[in-house]
Amino acid sequence: MDKKIQAFSINLKQLKKYTYFYSLALTLLAVLMVAANLYIQNSLSEQLTDSEVVNLSARQRALNQTILKDILLVRYDHDRSIKNTVGIRNNFKEWVKNDSLLRIDDEFAFTTDQKYRYNKNLYFELEKSYTELRKYYYDFLQDIENDRHNEPEIYPEWDKRINSLLVIEDRYDRIVDEITYRYATEAKQKVAGLKSISGNLLNIMLIILLIEAFLIFKPIISQFWYTIEQFNEKSIKLFKANEDNTKIFKVIAHDLKNHIAASISSNDMIIEYYDKLPPEKLFSLVSRLRGSLTNLNDILNNLLAWALSQNMELKPRYDNFNIRILADEILSQVTEHALSKQVNLIKKVPETIITADRNMISVIIRNLLLNAIKYCKINNTVELVFEDHGTYYNLMVYDNGIGMTQDKLTRLFMTNAESTKGTKNEKGTGLGLKICKEFAELHKGSIVAESTPGVGTKITVKLPKYRKIQVPVE
Repeated sequence: MDKKIQAFSINLKQLKKYTYFYSLALTLLAVLMVAANLYIQNSLSEQLTDSEVVNLSARQRALNQTILKDILLVRYDHDRSIKNTVGIRNNFKEWVKNDSLLRIDDEFAFTTDQKYRYNKNLYFELEKSYTELRKYYYDFLQDIENDRHNEPEIYPEWDKRINSLLVIEDRYDRIVDEITYRYATEAKQKVAGLKSISGNLLNIMLIILLIEAFLIFKPIISQFWYTIEQFNEKSIKLFKANEDNTKIFKVIAHDLKNHIAASISSNDMIIEYYDKLPPEKLFSLVSRLRGSLTNLNDILNNLLAWALSQNMELKPRYDNFNIRILADEILSQVTEHALSKQVNLIKKVPETIITADRNMISVIIRNLLLNAIKYCKINNTVELVFEDHGTYYNLMVYDNGIGMTQDKLTRLFMTNAESTKGTKNEKGTGLGLKICKEFAELHKGSIVAESTPGVGTKITVKLPKYRKIQVPVE
């Protein structure tokens, strides 16, 4: 379970890492969007500013023509000289004001927008012409002031000049209007183009975000749901294992209670009637007591082995040992049980040094032998065989007992398989074969059962051969 939790923790770390990168990507895209919008807004502002400056410059040119016309009219019509002089002065003041706006003079800073700074270069290109015009108008105004009370000299050619000037002014006004309209149209088109670029840029960024979210979060979500499914499966298995364990504990508790009760009963009868009972009856009670204690010991050993097998960190402690010596030790422990049922034990185990966990192999052999004896009748045979097949060993237990059906054989090593009574109504917990399977798998091996009803059963444990552990010589 610790490994599963660790794997889930790793998945959470990956999720955090992907989320961090995605957040960083979102931040970068947001910065790009802000920068793009600032650029577009700045471009739009410059377009509007350029249009205003051009219009203001066109107004200056129109004022030039008006001032020039009025100066000529003053020369032409003496009666209107004072009135036209006032108009010339007003127009000239407006011309000077516009000139100052284009220059961004401090005097008019409060009436101007800071955006005019971007168009100072436009005015500098026209500065020479404006400076000459300013001096020209100033000189004309001085002439008007000096000659205002003198009789005007009327020349015939003035009519022609004024008419020509009016034609030129009209043509100039049309040209300025055409240029202004064309510039305004171009400015609107540029503004519309920039807005289109802004919209397309936003759409592209949204598409990129969606694609990035799909590419990044799809595997994360898949991994997340996969982890949820794995935990769900593990939870179901854990719940099932808890149910199985509850059943096993109930069976064990029941068996322990029965064996302890039988032991107490036999012990009480021996204590109370040992001097009154005939020897054969006393021997029977002692034998029954010993049998109960032996079964109790077997149950406790299997319970301990099963508890160890449930530890996820349990690993075989490999060592070199003689399998024949181990087999002799176990056979001596189960011989009395076999004799009580009049079952013959046969051993075909050559002297072989193997590398494995001695305690686990001992539990496997003992449980297989006891299980075989349990289902044997009088004069049946149980045979323990060990074979070396080069790269692996076969540890086999044969019996010619009652055998089992295919249905029981299929469920033999399942956790929820129920133990059946032996030929003498022996009860069991069903732990023995489960422990054999788990210990064999811990050795990277396997266990297989073959059986025919009325013929017998063969159980084979296949163990891979490991290199001998080098023991240092003293």
